[in-house]
Amino acid sequence: MIRSIAVVIFVALLCGTVLWLSNTEGDPVTPVAAGDDIIDVPGYVLQNFEEQTGARNAVAAIYLNYRVYDTLFEALLLLIAIVGIIHFFRIGIRSEPRTITHQRRTQAGATEQSDIISRITGFLYPVVILFGFYVIANGHNTPGGGFQGGAILATLFIGRFIVNPINDVNASLLHDVEQALFVLILLVPVVFLFYEFSGQFPALNEPFLILMNVLIGIKVCLGLTIVVFRFGFDEENV
Repeated sequence: MIRSIAVVIFVALLCGTVLWLSNTEGDPVTPVAAGDDIIDVPGYVLQNFEEQTGARNAVAAIYLNYRVYDTLFEALLLLIAIVGIIHFFRIGIRSEPRTITHQRRTQAGATEQSDIISRITGFLYPVVILFGFYVIANGHNTPGGGFQGGAILATLFIGRFIVNPINDVNASLLHDVEQALFVLILLVPVVFLFYEFSGQFPALNEPFLILMNVLIGIKVCLGLTIVVFRFGFDEENV
């Protein structure tokens, strides 16, 4: 728990540093007015987002470039929520005790499991994986992105939990990986955008967008999986 709190404090300070850097000499990734002229920001974005960011989806250009620090704080909120869930389940703060133990739940799942549901879920696994990564990888061109694709990928674990409720997922490892991904989500745009590599190397804009969506998608997938398994089981092994 101490390690998780330390990570949250570190990333909060890093986010503050990013905001400070973005406001010292003007934000290089946000349209600003020239002199006293007022710029129509929506019109500016719609006219210039593809050339400036390499995206063909204006929404992706906004949340991964023009307003990237909003995305960083959204990812931070998910991380803080997960840390809180893990903490409160560890110390045993619950409104009322569970009415079914993990062992009884596992036995019930084993005896009441539907063969039809199991087969259909297994058949859908590759479809969900392909669709999830498609939404992530093409989020800069079409509707979608890391948050949506990560939620789709999380349904793999959620579906498995519904069909076969056995807590054999190492949630502690997933949480460590999620924290590492969040640090990368912070560092990549800091290096690429705030040091203006996007303008110096335009060919790297599209790979940057894809990389950010992949990092966000995997982090969201792991985060939602931890939440589901934490609420689904009563052990203190996270």
